[in-house]
Amino acid sequence: MTATDTGDLRSATLSACSCPVPWETLESWSAGANDALNVLHSEWVRCFAAHAISDEDIWLVQRLTLNPEFYIRSSDEDATVTNILERRHLAEADYMSGIGRLNRIRFLRPSEHGKHYSVSGPKAHPGAPSYFYLDAQPQTFARLFWDWFDDTFLLETDLEDGRDELKFLRDVSELWSILKLGRKLRIAVNAAVVVGEQANTPLRHLALDLNLETGVCHAYPITEREAVSIMNGGELRPIKPAEDLSSS
Repeated sequence: MTATDTGDLRSATLSACSCPVPWETLESWSAGANDALNVLHSEWVRCFAAHAISDEDIWLVQRLTLNPEFYIRSSDEDATVTNILERRHLAEADYMSGIGRLNRIRFLRPSEHGKHYSVSGPKAHPGAPSYFYLDAQPQTFARLFWDWFDDTFLLETDLEDGRDELKFLRDVSELWSILKLGRKLRIAVNAAVVVGEQANTPLRHLALDLNLETGVCHAYPITEREAVSIMNGGELRPIKPAEDLSSS
């Protein structure tokens, strides 16, 4: 077998085992969200394990999904790869109807949503909605979401058995269930800079409203009290300063 043949076999095996969503290559992905990537990949292994024919199939998918760097393809794995390909479509359907839905979330610019941005600036009259200072790009809100995800969903231990449910350091089971199976989710983040105002009051927090059925997310500035209420009193650690939302 030539080096080219070996390389082709390795590439084909990696493709058979890989997560259906190349998260880290998405335009909306936040560089450095390594914990988030580990969670998303571990969930793919878990989805595959539910349909696997043998333990060897699970082991290979787990190894190549979570630690592919030093893999060398062996001809002894031909039957295992065949099994994986036979069951992959079942696991992929489960994944894409669950956490894989986050792949298609479209983050709206404030001007596209319309309610919380005006080219003429914030309105100061009582009852006026909150306003962003800047009409930030979708990637700004995508990064805030993925940084929040990276900070929130931390695995207690690395996945050992693909059949196990994921175990997180914090009690985030309800949030995880909504992201996988729910219709809508509202979260709040501390942007660490002033991003807008309401009735002349500067605002450093913002809400992200995700419609997981339609795949759309819009954001708007909120008070710290509103943010705490949205997160049920949970901690609101600054993720990363959202300077591209600040007018200063």
